[in-house]
Amino acid sequence: MKAVVILAAGMGTRLYPLTEEKPKTMVEVGGKPILEWQIEAYISSGISSNNIHVVLGYKHEMVEEFIKSKWPNINVVLNFEYEKTNNMYSLLLALKKLEKTDVIVSNGDCIYDPEIVREFVLGDNRNAIACDVGKYNEESMKVVVKSERIIHISKEIPEKDAFGLSIDLYRIASKDLNAFKEIVKEIVEENPKLWAEVALDKLLKLTEFYPFDIKNRKWIEIDDMRDLELARNLF
Repeated sequence: MKAVVILAAGMGTRLYPLTEEKPKTMVEVGGKPILEWQIEAYISSGISSNNIHVVLGYKHEMVEEFIKSKWPNINVVLNFEYEKTNNMYSLLLALKKLEKTDVIVSNGDCIYDPEIVREFVLGDNRNAIACDVGKYNEESMKVVVKSERIIHISKEIPEKDAFGLSIDLYRIASKDLNAFKEIVKEIVEENPKLWAEVALDKLLKLTEFYPFDIKNRKWIEIDDMRDLELARNLF
């Protein structure tokens, strides 16, 4: 069994004024909200809606109503501290509800070609990070690969060392879930304002992670108005 966690609690301040009235995940691309793209991709890949957990915060009532109107069995997790925390805190809230399962984690401001999600979901059960191989930009998380294993993930990795970009799509195998939960819990207790990838980077030092090549297929992380325009052209 695989469970999915979608991290969608943020305010999306760089998309103001669009996000004054709605959270970023409800901004439309191609006639439907960003969040709907992800949920549809997971469900069409065989993930049952009752195994999907969406963490909400900013204007959560609007998103919760939308989710329940279309997929009443999806689990909604509320981060009431969204203004004072980051997505690792949201991840911890969801992980507390999960046991003995492979977990797929994605950021709720991304849109992926559904084939990326399908292959990632239907692939093996190894720890994995979906990667746009050979690509580089300053804003995204990058990964370092050595002997076919991912050994480092960070925004600060220089281009000469980068294998490619992380597309904010991760799989944690059930055998490593408890270790990951402990790492996340320890970091959040010390600093609740860090990215989930900080915890992931620590897990990389303890167990094997492998890159999943998205084979140049389409994806985008939507942070600002320029990204939104690109997304509307891509999708």
